[in-house]
This record gives sequence, C-alpha cells and structure tokens, in this order.
Amino acid sequence: MKKIEDFSHYKKIFLQIFLIGGIIFSSLFFLRPKVIEIFKIRKEIKIEKEKLTKLNQKVAYLEGLDEAELTQKTQVLIKALPLEEDIPLILTTLKSISFSKGISLQGIQISLGGESPKTGLSSFSFSLELEEEELENLISFINSLEISCPLMRVEMVESSFEGKDKMREKISVQSFFLPPPKELPTLDSPLAVLTSQEEKIYQDISSFYSPLEEENFAPVQSGKENPFSF
Repeated sequence: MKKIEDFSHYKKIFLQIFLIGGIIFSSLFFLRPKVIEIFKIRKEIKIEKEKLTKLNQKVAYLEGLDEAELTQKTQVLIKALPLEEDIPLILTTLKSISFSKGISLQGIQISLGGESPKTGLSSFSFSLELEEEELENLISFINSLEISCPLMRVEMVESSFEGKDKMREKISVQSFFLPPPKELPTLDSPLAVLTSQEEKIYQDISSFYSPLEEENFAPVQSGKENPFSF
C-alpha cells in the first residue's frame, strides 16, 4: 500500500510539473511572437520620437531665421551664381565692362560647359580678343571681370603688339553657374548651416557688382540688339 501511495504521490507531482511545463511552453509558443512584436513596436516608437524631436529642432531653427535677410542673401547668390548657363547675360556683361574701360572687344569664342575640377561648380569657358592702347585699361578690365556678377575668373592672358600704339590680347575666362539640386534632402537630413568660412565668402561676394546696373556703362538696348555682335 505504501508503494502505491508513493507512486500516486509522485504521479501527482509529475503531472503538476507536466502541466506547468505545458503551460509555460504554450505561453512561450503563443506569446513569444506577441512579445517580440511589442518590443519591436516600442523600438519603432522610440525612433519616431527621436525623429520628431529632431524635426521640432529644425522647425525652431527655421522659424528663427530672418525671412528678409534670407531672401536678400538668396538674390545676391543667384546674381553671382546663376541657375543656368546664361551665355547672353555673360556677353552683354562683357560688352558693358569693355565699353566702360575703353577697350575694343574684337571677338569671343565659347567652349562647352562642364564641372570645374577646382571648384566643383558648373562652368563654361570662353576666349576674348581685345584691342586697346593703354596697359592700365587692360588691368582695370581684368580686375572688373573678377569682381563682377556673374562670377568669372581669368585663366590666362596673352599679349601681342600691333604697330607702336595698339596692343592685342587674348584672354581665357571661366564663368560659373550653379544649377538647382536634382534631389531634395530627406526629412532626416541635417540642415545645411553656413559655416564662418562660408559666411566670409558671402560677405566677399556681396561686395561684387553687376555691370549692367551701372548707369555709365554701355547702354543695353532691348529687342533688336544682338548680344553676339561686337
């Protein structure tokens, strides 16, 4: 009888262990995916909260910008770096500068555009043929080119004499422009904030001038004038 009672007692214990184990196993089997999903959702919520915090910081920064100042800076930069390859604008600008410096612009040869390896900006090149009598006029012409809008840079100057009084120059010039980006940044992208060096560059560019806005420069007629004529 005692052995039977002991067996019955052990049987109850094993049954309880089996039932508890079955319950635990079933719980793990059925609840585990739910638990994993809950942790996944909590992780996603945390990520979204972080994104929302960053977006709120961006909004606060953008709201703190001066709209009038931002518009002014944009206009200055677009004058310096047009959004497209505006060859008629360059030609008319060159005619105005040469007229104001007393230089005869004999001809121009334009090269195909591309990206400048030195600056990373889009650009195109052209060669100018000039005729003048005073070296000071040529120096003044070159200086005016490099502080005018749109941005231009003198690459090379070749001089030759024609007779005793006249000089003939061939000047290679590079003109820059900056097309709009093809892709917009995502919401997660950090804001592009001007560095102190970029701010200094802007201050330098803001001192440049547009020759076409000067009253004493060559009059630019509209309609019938051909900017390709010299």
